[in-house]
Amino acid sequence: MNTDLSKIKFNFDSGTWRILYLRHKVYLIPVIVILVSILVFLFVVVGQISDFFSSKERLTLEQEKIATLQSNLNILSSMDDTADDLQLVLQALPSEKDFAGIVNAISAASSVTGVSVADYSFQVGLLKPQAGSPETPSIPLVLTIQAGPDGARKFLALLSKTSPLSSVATIQSDSGSSTLRLLFYYRSLPPLRVDYTVPLRPITQSDKDLLKKLSDWQVEAKAVNTLTTKTATVSASR
Repeated sequence: MNTDLSKIKFNFDSGTWRILYLRHKVYLIPVIVILVSILVFLFVVVGQISDFFSSKERLTLEQEKIATLQSNLNILSSMDDTADDLQLVLQALPSEKDFAGIVNAISAASSVTGVSVADYSFQVGLLKPQAGSPETPSIPLVLTIQAGPDGARKFLALLSKTSPLSSVATIQSDSGSSTLRLLFYYRSLPPLRVDYTVPLRPITQSDKDLLKKLSDWQVEAKAVNTLTTKTATVSASR
C-alpha cells in the first residue's frame, strides 16, 4: 500500500513538543550546553586572547620608548661641552651669510702672509637656499691678490684654517697677481622638532676629531688676530 506523504498533515501542538522534549532531553541539554560553550569561547575567550596580544604589543612599544628615552638621556648627560661645541661649529659653518666673518678672515690671512688684497667682490647667489637641497649653500667671492703662485698658495693655506669654511673654485695666477674665486659656506639650522621617541645619534670618534680640528683652527685664528692687532698698533704708532 502506497502512502502519499504530501497528504499527511503534521500537527505540532504543545503536547507534541513536550513528548519530543521528554524523549530527547538526554541529548538536547548537552547539545545546548555545547553550543553555549562554543558561543562563549568565540565571543569572550577569543576576544580576551586578542586583547592580551594587543596589550603585549603595546607593552613592547612602551618598553622600547623607555629604552630610547634612557639612551637619549645618557647621551645628553655625556655631552658636557655641548654649547661650546655648537658655537665652534656655527663659527666654522654659520647659520646665515657671514659677510663680516669673511672679510675678517681675508684680512687676517693677508696680514699674516704679507699678501696684499687688490680687490674683492661678492657675487650675488641665491637669496635663500633651496629647501631640501643636498648641496651646502655658499657665498661666491672673487678675490684679487698681489702675489704669484707661491704667495697665493700661502694665502690659501692660511685662509683654509679660518672661519667660515671655504674652498677654492678657480685660480688664475701669474708672476705678479692672482685672481681667486672662493666659496664661503653656510647652512641654515633645521627647524627644531622635538621627538623624544627618536634615538639620538651619539657623537662618534670622527665627530670628535673634527671638533678637535676646528678647535685647533680657532686657537690659530685667535693667534692670528692677536698678531694682526699688534701689527696694526705698531703701524699706527709710527
